[in-house]
Amino acid sequence: MHNCNGQFIKNIAKSKMKEQLFDSPRYVCVSPKGNIYVSESGNHCVKILDVNGIYIRLIGKLGERDGDLKYGVCSDPLGHVIVADHYNRRVSMFTHDGWFMCHVVDGSIGVVLPKGLALSPDLNLCVSSGRQKACEIKVFKLRNHSPTTVTCV
Repeated sequence: MHNCNGQFIKNIAKSKMKEQLFDSPRYVCVSPKGNIYVSESGNHCVKILDVNGIYIRLIGKLGERDGDLKYGVCSDPLGHVIVADHYNRRVSMFTHDGWFMCHVVDGSIGVVLPKGLALSPDLNLCVSSGRQKACEIKVFKLRNHSPTTVTCV
C-alpha cells in the first residue's frame, strides 16, 4: 500500500497460507466500503482484502463455468464486484460476498478477450479488449444498478 503521495505504507496480504499469497496480480480496485479487490492471473481469481489489507476470501477459479474467471476488476456503487473473464470472453458480476450473479457482457455483443475494466460514476462500464493486446475499449451502460440490463453506448 502507498499513500496518495506515493510513499510506501506497508505490504498487504502477507501470509504463510498458500491461498492468501499473490501469484501474478494484475488489477486492483477499492469498493465503496473500502474492501480491496485484486485480480490475479496466476490463480484465476479475485482476492478480497479488508481496508487494512487483511485477506477475507477469494472469488473464482480456472474453468468455463459461471464464476470461473481471470483479469480485470472493478466495483459498482453497491459494492458488486465486476470481473473481466478474459479466456471465457465475458464480464461477470458477483455480490460483495463473492457470490456469482450474472454475466454482464459477453462475446455476443463484440467483446473479445476482455482485460481491463472501469466503471464511471454514471454507470458507464468501460471494457478494454482485443486479440493479442487490449487495443479497443467498448462502453456499456448499466441501467438502474441492474446487472442484467446493459446497453452498448
